[in-house]
Amino acid sequence: MGRFADYDPAAEERPKLDASCIRIARLDDAETLYAISAERGDESDDEPNLPNVISRIRGELEGIARDAPWCVYVAELAGEVIAYGRVRDLTHAEDGLPTECPEGWYLTGVIVRPPFRRRGLGALLTQARIEWVGERATEVHYVTNKRNVTSIALHARFGFEPTDAEFAYPRAALERGAGRLYRLALR
Repeated sequence: MGRFADYDPAAEERPKLDASCIRIARLDDAETLYAISAERGDESDDEPNLPNVISRIRGELEGIARDAPWCVYVAELAGEVIAYGRVRDLTHAEDGLPTECPEGWYLTGVIVRPPFRRRGLGALLTQARIEWVGERATEVHYVTNKRNVTSIALHARFGFEPTDAEFAYPRAALERGAGRLYRLALR
């Protein structure tokens, strides 16, 4: 499976879900978040390091309760987590954020399991994260591969605008010229 969701604006829409399916992730979601990420190809099921990866995810989820500089939202349908999105306050020193990108709040990815795409979950998760950041800051950013037209179209609906920043971001697997920084003013 590719890292980008297929972009087909003419594809048949599925019945939309509403914001009642969105919530902040809990500690017991750790294994499911790992599985969704592995399904997309971000993790390996046969990774000998699996306990450490699950532990890292649990640590991230535990941090939410301690008002850490991040949050994870999930979409849940019939008791099953089917999508998630993260937001994080990124810095140059701690997170390897390129110096060409401003420090601050970033939407750091949305993953929707393929059977549940085209139901508005990406937009619902994006809206929830934007609102969460809006309680903490006056702007939010995101970085994407210039070829990820699905992400670009999704975020454009919320008013994100591209910047002229030219950067390389190895942690996001972006070589110089492949990525683009977007910004949204919140207040």
